[in-house]
Amino acid sequence: ERTATVGDIAIFDDFAHHPTAIERTLRGFRRRFPDGRVLVALEPRSNTMKSGVHNDRLAESLDLADGIWLYRDKNVAKSIDPAVKSLGDRLRGFSDYDALVTDLSRTAKPGDHILFMSNGSFGGARQTLTAVLQRMRA
Repeated sequence: ERTATVGDIAIFDDFAHHPTAIERTLRGFRRRFPDGRVLVALEPRSNTMKSGVHNDRLAESLDLADGIWLYRDKNVAKSIDPAVKSLGDRLRGFSDYDALVTDLSRTAKPGDHILFMSNGSFGGARQTLTAVLQRMRA
């Protein structure tokens, strides 16, 4: 669901709770939006994602993203770190919502598609990013 467009930066909300859903969504985004970067903010929130059950497919499912902002709270298994290492410089990890939003707002540029993927509220980060981008472009 597109929730906002700010200065030609489109912001979306997607219910994502396992790598199959992530990969399908990103494949669809690439078909629908062939131009512009696809930036993903991912919050592993389901019990299976937090415990690392899907770690073997997580990096592969994010392969079509140009950048990944991973929110990792204290309940996410440390095994997620080596599981996503292959994403290299495209991956940025955060344990603080505000720091994630600040970094993402500084990176976003016109033509980008920002996709928040979680099966929860993501700490209001999507709404906060929208407000920050609106202030930056005012």
